[in-house]
Amino acid sequence: QVDMTIPLRFADPNRSLLCASGAHGFARINIETGTTQTLGAWPSVWTSTPHAAAFDQSPAITPDGTQVAFNVDTRRVEIWNTLSSEIEVVLTNASPRIDCVAFSEDGKLLATAGKGSPVRLWNAADWSFEDIGDPIVGDVIRLVFSNDGSRLAHAGNGGATVLDLDSGKTVFALRRGTILVSPNTLLA
Repeated sequence: QVDMTIPLRFADPNRSLLCASGAHGFARINIETGTTQTLGAWPSVWTSTPHAAAFDQSPAITPDGTQVAFNVDTRRVEIWNTLSSEIEVVLTNASPRIDCVAFSEDGKLLATAGKGSPVRLWNAADWSFEDIGDPIVGDVIRLVFSNDGSRLAHAGNGGATVLDLDSGKTVFALRRGTILVSPNTLLA
């Protein structure tokens, strides 16, 4: 069993912290009182390879804590129901690689990204998708949605980039000491 606790996101307007824990499964911790509510047991399949290794990839959890997404390998994401500890959906990616996953702040979108792939946005209502942005240079170690869901940042050893989700265009990039604030403007 994985012997660590990973904070996944704040919930209940920052009164709770949703976590994945080897000891407790998926849990909601009230940060004002310290009480822990177990949402669902840790799925037994996650104690075996390759699932245990995917736990290190910082799984993504919906704002209500009912679904968690893991990239179980570089080509597949599993969406688990935290209450039943069962797989609800398996997403496969036709693009080259998945290194990271992130749910939007409203839980309506799931982003996946990886080296050599554009960001893929999945609609959580029907799991349809669209690719945005250029293929990513370098490994992706983090994906983050803006609070209003209009932008997505990805970061890794190739730098950091912020994409506008409506247009798919880069609005900010940091690569090797150069900052790109719009597609046509470079700052040193």
